[in-house]
Amino acid sequence: MNKPFVVLRMDLLSRKLFPKEDLFRLVLKDSVLVFEKEQNPCGRGIYLRKDKETLALAKKKGILKRYAKNSDLDALFQELEDDCSR
Repeated sequence: MNKPFVVLRMDLLSRKLFPKEDLFRLVLKDSVLVFEKEQNPCGRGIYLRKDKETLALAKKKGILKRYAKNSDLDALFQELEDDCSR
């Protein structure tokens, strides 16, 4: 019997592969980094795991500053943490 196909994406922080459903997708739109809730395929995205430890470590290391030159990262992290707790 064939196993179901699982889409894998790489977590930006750990550089490991995870199922797409377990990751947040962030996309650069109009020079602003935004959280893509629907995970539509417009543009290239970066992925972070959906857990509070990963978000805290990404915030501490400042890993998104390279991608988000014109973005409000505090608001973005707050939106990700709110979605993570649901």
